Amino acid sequence: RVHGLVDGEHIGGSPFVVVITRQVGRLSAAVTVSPNIQALPPCGQCGLRGSHEPSCPESLETCARCGDRVRLADTTRHLQLWCRMRRVTCEVCAQPLLAGDYNVHMSRHVAVYRALKTIERPRPHFGVFICDNFAGGARVTDVRPGQPAAECGLRSGDIITTIAGRAVSHKSEFGEAVAALCRPDEDVCIVFVRGGELMSAHCSPEHIGLPMAEYRRLKALAIEWQENFVPPPQEELIA
Repeated sequence: RVHGLVDGEHIGGSPFVVVITRQVGRLSAAVTVSPNIQALPPCGQCGLRGSHEPSCPESLETCARCGDRVRLADTTRHLQLWCRMRRVTCEVCAQPLLAGDYNVHMSRHVAVYRALKTIERPRPHFGVFICDNFAGGARVTDVRPGQPAAECGLRSGDIITTIAGRAVSHKSEFGEAVAALCRPDEDVCIVFVRGGELMSAHCSPEHIGLPMAEYRRLKALAIEWQENFVPPPQEELIA
């Protein structure tokens, strides 16, 4: 149903032809107005063609809460279902809020859920390739430039023997130790052999597929919104 205003006067939906097209994920509407719109007779409760009488169900009123223009027949439904200023309760945290803020509030919960899942199940990596067929440690075959392993000084040919206090003898044990003991952005000690000499280095792994700045943002968000976190009350809504 289309409502239009010409020179401040409401016009019913019948003179309008609306064509809806989808363009690059957005909806756009082309509205064509009949040429004889000026000759339309008045409402008369209700012909849906001219200016509506104040008591006509098709006439528009201004909502006292949100300021939207609403059909007189839809006033009650508008206050119950559509008004942006009506009070609702979040189904997740039971916080009272305005309906107009509900989508933004729920997007916050979605972001928190993603943050918690990322922090609870991290995917750390050091940026090293480990040899498949080697016993006596995790032998490094390549180091990605700019990754944590390269920054802490690991090189191709180094043999990692201990990571985060756990001894490793081959590639699978190295992967298990990284997954179980290492967390992104937290420093761990790596013990390795280079040229027959035992050496060590401290290194902070990164998260697979996430820049460290984004991981830190998600981590801070997860810490803020733990299960025992109680959002501050909105006094103007509770009153």
